[in-house]
Amino acid sequence: MRTGRINWEETRRKLARAEQALATALVSDERRTEALLRRRAEFLAARRSALPATEAQPVMVFCLGRERYAVGLSHLRQVVPLDDLAPLPGASEGILGVMNFHGEVGTVWDLARLLELPQADASAPGHVLVMRTDREVGFRVDYVEGRMEIDAGKLILPHETEGALATRFLKGLTPDKIHLLDMEAVLDSILSETGGSRMTQGIE
Repeated sequence: MRTGRINWEETRRKLARAEQALATALVSDERRTEALLRRRAEFLAARRSALPATEAQPVMVFCLGRERYAVGLSHLRQVVPLDDLAPLPGASEGILGVMNFHGEVGTVWDLARLLELPQADASAPGHVLVMRTDREVGFRVDYVEGRMEIDAGKLILPHETEGALATRFLKGLTPDKIHLLDMEAVLDSILSETGGSRMTQGIE
């Protein structure tokens, strides 16, 4: 049986061409992969920029009965337990009494009554939201949940809501049913009870 001689020169040329083709294919694949990743990154960046900006607003969330409410932290000075409340003879119906707010004596108002809501839960421990005003004013609430942030851009507008709360006291309703109160409107409602001057001057 005859066997031909191997042409080593031709074999080396074929191997070199194969190696060159493989290297070219690998480089081409890398370039295609890079281009694909670059296009994907550009798409994601454009998608993120198209999303609406979050309007985060820090608030204090609390309860009156079964409903949840919130006030902006810019309106709130402190939260204190409802302790040592002293009656105030001859005061307006909405005033529950007076108490010491860490060194300052102030009036405590029934927030549920001011908001024209059902009476507060008598079995609740009770807390007082002390406001940033030019007087020492606090509002009695049932329970305080704590601080959180809400997206003001996603609020349901007052005229689109339904419920017992008068819309004049409402800035909006969050998707998870927290009523964001308009505290300037609430504080101004006290004027009709006391006949005093505007109380929101001290709000930041």
